[in-house]
This record gives sequence, structure tokens and C-alpha cells, in this order.
Amino acid sequence: MARSVVMRNFLIALGLVLGITTALWAQVETPGTYGDAMRWYERSARAGSAPAQFYLGLMHETGTNVEASHVQAVRWFRKAAEQGHALAQYRLATYHHFGLGIPVDFRKAEIWYRKAANQGVAEAAFNLGFLLENGLGAQGDAAQAVNEAVKWYLQAAEAGLSSAQFNLGALFANGKTGIEKDLARGWFWLDAAAMNGEEGAAKSRDALAAQMSEDELKRARDLASARHYPKPKPAPRP
Repeated sequence: MARSVVMRNFLIALGLVLGITTALWAQVETPGTYGDAMRWYERSARAGSAPAQFYLGLMHETGTNVEASHVQAVRWFRKAAEQGHALAQYRLATYHHFGLGIPVDFRKAEIWYRKAANQGVAEAAFNLGFLLENGLGAQGDAAQAVNEAVKWYLQAAEAGLSSAQFNLGALFANGKTGIEKDLARGWFWLDAAAMNGEEGAAKSRDALAAQMSEDELKRARDLASARHYPKPKPAPRP
């Protein structure tokens, strides 16, 4: 009996590693201490700077030089997100998704994930795909939602997110309402995830290979030989 490939049942929440952008620091003298940074961010955030609002939100989120507060973090993330700051949109989506300082609201999470994903945030694309695949967020046709989930998983996978590569491989390996089973494409994406360190991907790929015909394996390996996606890092975990 063919065995199903178990999908990754987690979301990428607050594990994104962030740094200060060159463009931001080109405008100001680098603060010497966390206290200096906090004062600068507060002044600039209140003046309407979206990058400053975002970093002020991070400081409240992590408790850097201030008491940690999801309520304050979400306040500043929202201000930056409403100005189009992609990472603030992603952060705000996770707050709606997990109920951090605000009530859980999958629909609002979907809206903000979509905005961030449209700006190229791979983690947002992955989480949006997860919501759609699992029937969360806006209610609609299940097959259509799964088809759209594949689109967002694909965006994240091609950007190098190994968890998206894994889930995309599992979708094609197992098939689902709205998605035709394609073992070669399933093997291809599981192999991509395995090559980039995703836990369990190699085992799932090899188990899938045992179910495939020689022609299917050849097609899968031909796809893999033409792979040109950037080498990813394993996805951050919640």
C-alpha cells in the first residue's frame, strides 16, 4: 500500500532574523546603545517613519530596553504595515494568526500575509499557502483554495524556503482536491528540501521513490538536474 507523505504541520511565526538596513542607517548616525536606539526609533516612529515603526515594534516584541509587550508591538507593526512595510505586514499577520496581543483572526491574517507575500516575503507566502490549504481565512471553494495554496508554496519554494519545498512535494506526492497527484514533481520538491537540510525530507523522498515507476523516477531526476533555484536555508521555526 502506498504511504502518504506527511506535510509539515507548522507555521513560520517569529523566527525571521532581521538586521538594520543600509538604507535606514545611511540617514542617521548609528545609535551607540539600546537606549539611544529606542529614543531614535520613538522620535522617528512618531514622525511617521515606517522603518522606525517596524523596529520599534521589534523592540517591544523582544523586550529590548523595554518591557516586552505584544500590545505595543502590534500597535507599531500596524502603523508600519499600513504604510506598506513588507516585514511589518508579515509580523502583523502572525499576530492576527496566533492571537498575540489581539484576538485570533484568520481572515485578517490572510489579508496581511497576502500583502507581504506580494512584496516577496517568502515566509508570508508559505503561511498564506498553509492557511488556504487548510481552509482557514476566507471561506470559498476548497479546490480553488488548494490551487492558490500551491501558487504561494511555489513562490516560497522557488525563493529557497525548504519548508515550502517540503509541503509542495507532499501535496504533489499525495494529491488533494483540486491538485492532481504527480509523483515526479513530488519527488523533485522533496529532493530540493532534502538537499537544503529540511528534516525528514530525504526519508520522505526515498519512500516516495519506492512507489514510483522507472519512467517517473527518470522524469523526476531530469527535473532535478535542471534545477536552478537559489540555495535556501532551512525555514525558521516558531
